[in-house]
Amino acid sequence: MSWYIHPCKNIQSSSKQSYEMNDVVCTNCLKAGLWAAYDGEVNNKVLQDERDELNALITYANNLATRLEQLNRQREILELARNSPSQDYSEETLLESLGQLQAAVARTATKLQDAKKEIDDFGNLEKVRVGAEKVYQDTKNIQQKSGKNKLYIGSQTFVALHAQGNNRKKLRTLNVNDWSWGLNLAWVEGGVASRAEFKLKLSGRGDYDDIPQRILEKFRMEPDMDYKKFLSLCEKEGENTLLYYSKQGSEDRPSWTAMEIAALLKRGYSFRFTPRKSNNRLEKISLVANA
Repeated sequence: MSWYIHPCKNIQSSSKQSYEMNDVVCTNCLKAGLWAAYDGEVNNKVLQDERDELNALITYANNLATRLEQLNRQREILELARNSPSQDYSEETLLESLGQLQAAVARTATKLQDAKKEIDDFGNLEKVRVGAEKVYQDTKNIQQKSGKNKLYIGSQTFVALHAQGNNRKKLRTLNVNDWSWGLNLAWVEGGVASRAEFKLKLSGRGDYDDIPQRILEKFRMEPDMDYKKFLSLCEKEGENTLLYYSKQGSEDRPSWTAMEIAALLKRGYSFRFTPRKSNNRLEKISLVANA
């Protein structure tokens, strides 16, 4: 890993890794980011962040469930009071209070349902953790396992189609049941550790499995593009392509393929364009480790 030697002693003696301090302002010199040259692996940090996020979400859901029980009990008490001949409140007051409680119950139940769905979306993070360790070692040793030091990235469907019927090619793809971005990043960083070539598989159809030529030309002109600039390009020009995920009801964001490419650019990889032997096919596009 790379470390910037910060002039302040309290920063030099910090136990934190430099990438964790990218935006921290030093209390001594009042500057931020002077030690932000970290270019090492981060998959373990991402995996831990995912576990922390899940635990916080579970706590939130449990608190909502408790609150829902309390609201339902209050509603039952009001309904009993409304039906009691010796009620101390007017019918109008009770109905108003009951209506407010019913609305609160509905809101809380909806929040709880949403939280449970988010928890389900995380899947089994223990299996993810074990899987991350495995895929890291698999890609770190991809030369021995598959006969070539290369991996395939792109649309999951299209990459799977490319590797269909070829066991060695299948070894060069990410195919797991329990997935998270942290696991995906472990797969990428294992390949980086072996300086593997990452081949970008495109459909050439101009659809969600593809990257338009106008964007590819920008990669050709600037093969070692800064990862932040790359992600900005994805956001501005990547809609309806392999590089950007935009779906109604979901948050717009760079695609996982774009995130893989950004991770590689940050680790010193660059785009490489290679002509194919057959003139009627697309040229090969890869991300390769710089010398």
